[in-house]
Amino acid sequence: MFSIVWTIWNARNNLLFEEQKPIWEDILWLLFYFAVGWIRNLNSSFWYTGADLYRNDECISAWSA
Repeated sequence: MFSIVWTIWNARNNLLFEEQKPIWEDILWLLFYFAVGWIRNLNSSFWYTGADLYRNDECISAWSA
């Protein structure tokens, strides 16, 4: 949860202080990247990457089965 808030907060700050418009695909990719890191810390058998989840959410079903 913290990584979701942190990623959105950084995008907000970049918009307000740097006048950079957010690239939503980049934000979504970062959310997947951080989520995978969090899941791996909880369960070392989760071997997928953030890119794997971004491309195909079926790996969650395959891993959890």
